[in-house]
Amino acid sequence: MILECSSKGDKRFSALYAKVKFNGKYDSIEKHYQQCKRKYNGQIVKKGEKPDYIIVNYYKLPISYLTPFYKYLWYIYFRDHKELVEFASSFDYFTDMFKGKNTVNSQADVISEYIQNRGKFLRDIKVILPYLKKGELHEK
Repeated sequence: MILECSSKGDKRFSALYAKVKFNGKYDSIEKHYQQCKRKYNGQIVKKGEKPDYIIVNYYKLPISYLTPFYKYLWYIYFRDHKELVEFASSFDYFTDMFKGKNTVNSQADVISEYIQNRGKFLRDIKVILPYLKKGELHEK
């Protein structure tokens, strides 16, 4: 079975609709993700543009931290919505009809990895943990 992870599929698995609390702000995963991406001059990049660096809790980090941060946002979401993990576990494949050819982070790929290879997923987010506020990993 296939789970479409987008606003045209099951919205609960769309970064536009999945909301989490990060850095004291409750917003969509997409909004948190887009807000962290910056140009060399500090401006937020437009969606689809390549950032020069990211900002996480006032830390300026290389773009190599972008994927771990995106995964971390999904980690928060699934931690708070265990019933969705159970639901998604009944699917074999995860798709995102809006995934572009040059997409860096796909919600379908991240969700698939969380469901099918959680050990790797959790290892991947460890790199971002030192840049979280104390207690943020368990913030609700």
